[in-house]
Amino acid sequence: MARKQVLYIRAIVRDLFLPDDPLVPALLRIMVAVNDLRTLQKVWFYIHSRQETTPSEQDIIKAEDHYLFRLTCATVYEAAIAFRELTEALETTSGAIENMPVEVRAAFDALNNIFPKDFEKRSYGKILVQLRNSVFHYDRAKVFRKELDQHDEVGNFILGEVIGASRYLLVDDLQAQILSRQLSGQFEEQLPELVRLAHDVTKYFGEFVDGMVYMYVQSHERAIEEQRHDTVDLERLWNITPERDDRET
Repeated sequence: MARKQVLYIRAIVRDLFLPDDPLVPALLRIMVAVNDLRTLQKVWFYIHSRQETTPSEQDIIKAEDHYLFRLTCATVYEAAIAFRELTEALETTSGAIENMPVEVRAAFDALNNIFPKDFEKRSYGKILVQLRNSVFHYDRAKVFRKELDQHDEVGNFILGEVIGASRYLLVDDLQAQILSRQLSGQFEEQLPELVRLAHDVTKYFGEFVDGMVYMYVQSHERAIEEQRHDTVDLERLWNITPERDDRET
């Protein structure tokens, strides 16, 4: 069934997340990132539920898929920075890590292994930096000019009767070439593993942050004004069929 049980909570924000709590600033930032990652993951499910019937549709879906992957990795990068800040605060708070529930500690340890100190200087971290820059910086003009000078193949683009039917595939190709060169020509080979890792990291972030927030709810009961059970129908909201809903979001 696509309908999932949820707990709807109303709380006095500054009584739940005390402004002078050293953990709160980084925790709130990761909560924002997890919201974004969960939205992106649902869009992933939606994109992969579509069936192309023409070559143009196939190329559009592939290009959108690559962009969504880059956007997910950029968000993972920002979440990882906040996670490192939260980890440093946790390490200076007596018992904060040791007293985590088992499930929360497992997710924390997984993230700490993937994003150790100076993670940006390591292989996965370096890739995340490049992917983040490819999403938000739109490489400098001289980079595109150099790439265009070296591009001697035919480029494609689609112009439609409506905006949503158009796609400038040739610049998608240029962007992919820039990324591939920055990643030592291994982007396409690494893509399946990177996609899997992005989904796994999203899962770990969700489990960790859900657990941390629930711990705050339990320890600040006076901040809670209302708790009630509710449901969310994922299939209706996001067109996710039960057989494709195979990852926790």
